[in-house]
Amino acid sequence: MILFSDLLFEYKSKDRRTIYLKFCKFNSMHKYYQNIGVVIVHTLAWAGVIAFCNIPNWHWGYMSSNDGTLLWPSIYGSIFNALIFYSNAHLLYPNRKTRPFYALKVIVLILLASIAEGVIDHYFIMATPDAYASRIAELEKVNLPTNPTFLFWGNILDFSLQNLYFHIAYFLLSFAYVLPLEAAKNKKKYEELERERTVAELQYLKAQINPHFLFNGINSVY
Repeated sequence: MILFSDLLFEYKSKDRRTIYLKFCKFNSMHKYYQNIGVVIVHTLAWAGVIAFCNIPNWHWGYMSSNDGTLLWPSIYGSIFNALIFYSNAHLLYPNRKTRPFYALKVIVLILLASIAEGVIDHYFIMATPDAYASRIAELEKVNLPTNPTFLFWGNILDFSLQNLYFHIAYFLLSFAYVLPLEAAKNKKKYEELERERTVAELQYLKAQINPHFLFNGINSVY
């Protein structure tokens, strides 16, 4: 015999399940559009950095925005800066275990990125006639060799040191992004733990009341 209380309990269970599924779907879509918004904002920010580096009459080293030689260095330079920024924000800092090991990984990342960008800078300048002529003139002015071997290692050392300053700056800047992010994650975890504790307490109280016993008792009276 199927009692009214059993049907009511089953209906409420299905209703709660439907509401929960709808909430999960809404929450998933909300996170999806929120992530898209974050990607768009960050992309616009990096595009703004590149645009700022290419304003008229802007010179950096042997490159200039007036003749367009600064465009590509500003693009791949921003890519390396973003690599440092997001590697620390999403990989290194959140997964840190011990401070010395975290510091070692940061140092290796910054050094490798600085050297890699320095190599690209060297070949870009060698392929740009005006920049190459300016570099040779600078070396001759201080009586330094201009042979290919010295030019290669000298350029890489010089450019890597310049890139190192920028990479350290972007590494420090990443904490302005990652620290609020970590604080929000910790707050969310705390709220989830509190919600789970509240649900567990409610389930315990419901188990003490035993609704089936109450409904069956009422039906037996009628």
